[in-house]
Amino acid sequence: MNELKCPHCGKTFQVDESDYAQIVNQVRDATLNKELEARQKAIEEKYKSHLEAEKAKQEAESQKKSHDAEKEILSLKQQLDAIKKEDANRLQVELSKKDAEIAKLKEQLAEAGKRAEDGQSALAEVEKLREEMADKEVTHALEVAGCVNAKAAKALLGDYSGDVEKLKEACPYLFGPTRQVGATGIKATGAPDGPSDELVAKARQAAG
Repeated sequence: MNELKCPHCGKTFQVDESDYAQIVNQVRDATLNKELEARQKAIEEKYKSHLEAEKAKQEAESQKKSHDAEKEILSLKQQLDAIKKEDANRLQVELSKKDAEIAKLKEQLAEAGKRAEDGQSALAEVEKLREEMADKEVTHALEVAGCVNAKAAKALLGDYSGDVEKLKEACPYLFGPTRQVGATGIKATGAPDGPSDELVAKARQAAG
C-alpha cells in the first residue's frame, strides 16, 4: 500500500499498487500534456513572432522598393521633360531659321517680280518707241514723196507692201510735187539723219 497526501486539503490516504500506478500515469500524462502545451504555445508564439518579423521585413522592403520606384519614375520624368524642352528649343531654332529663309526667298521673289515687271514695262516702252519710229519714218517718206494726205496714204500703204513709190503710182491723187529736203535738195550739214533719231535714243535708254 502507498500513502498519498492531497495537495489541497492535506488529508492522507492509502492506495494500492494499481491505483497508485494509475494516479502516477495520470500525473505524468497531465505533466507531459502541460509541458507539450507549453512547448506548443512557445513554438506557436515563436512562429507568430517570426511571421510578424518576416511580414514587417517584407513590408519594409516593399516600401523601399516603392520609394525607389517613385524616385526612378521622377528621375525619368525629369529626364523626359529635359529632352522635350531641348527638342522644343531645337525645333524653335529650326523654325526660326526656316522663317528667315522663307522671308529671304520672299524678298528675292518680290525683287525678281519687280525686275520682271520693270523689264516688261521697258519692253513695252521699246515696242511703243519702235512703232513711233516706224510711223515717223513712213510719215517722212510720204512727205518726201509729196503726199498731201498722210492719213489716207498710211491706210492704203499696207496694200502695196509699204512701198511708197507703188502707192504713188497707183494713187497719184494723194501726192503733189516731190518735196525737196533742203533749198538745194541736199541735207544741211549737222542736220539729223531723220525724224527717228530721238526715238532711237529713247528706245536704247528704255532697253537699258
